[in-house]
Amino acid sequence: MFRKKRQLITNDEGHVMVEYAFVAPTFFLLLLGAFEVASLFFVQTSLEAAIFQASRFGRTGDIEPGKTQEQTTREIINDLTYGMLAPSRLHLRIQPVANFRDAEVSQVDTDSVNFGGANEPIVYTVTYDWPMFTQLVANAMGSGDVFRLTASSVVMNEPF
Repeated sequence: MFRKKRQLITNDEGHVMVEYAFVAPTFFLLLLGAFEVASLFFVQTSLEAAIFQASRFGRTGDIEPGKTQEQTTREIINDLTYGMLAPSRLHLRIQPVANFRDAEVSQVDTDSVNFGGANEPIVYTVTYDWPMFTQLVANAMGSGDVFRLTASSVVMNEPF
């Protein structure tokens, strides 16, 4: 009987599996967290590029045949974010301001589109609620289930 206990105590078969069981969850959590943070940076950068291009389009007043200026602006944003964003979570605000000093950039909860007139400063703001898929990373970032991404651009309309 003592011999079997000694063999059981000194047996080291399966220790790799036990070590893996301890290390694997932490490793995969770190891997998923890194992927999620990289995704956030990619989408934020895409949003910034998209709103910049949309504001460049909007300042000229050029309208594609058969579309409104808002439809074309949203299409530009969708194209430059590679279709990764759900349109229902994307909020776009385009509003004229008196001068560049009055240009206030804030998060947007509702859509509001006013392309303004000739030689008028316009603030373009897009906000997107990115759904977090790693709850532990979401809690660490203090964002709950979604992380709000915002990008803005201020331009002066051309004299059209």
